[in-house]
Amino acid sequence: MLIPCRVSKGLRDKEVMVEVTDYNGRTESMPLARDFVVHEGDKTYLPVHVLYLHEKDRAALIALPVESDSGAHRIWVKLEGAQKAEEAPA
Repeated sequence: MLIPCRVSKGLRDKEVMVEVTDYNGRTESMPLARDFVVHEGDKTYLPVHVLYLHEKDRAALIALPVESDSGAHRIWVKLEGAQKAEEAPA
């Protein structure tokens, strides 16, 4: 799944700081390789693995690609704005 994120300059040229908003509106930040983030037009997305979907609340428990600055490995996010990632060709 691709979830919306904000990207800012990282410490190195090949790195960016990615910010993701959790279900309750808190921001989780993590440094990632610039090429890991997906750009579609003027929007930026973070590819994540979905651990659980809660359809009633339109939420997903996701695994972050790396530990966030707060120490979180998994967070709940709203499905609003999320997209299905294209599957790799077989």
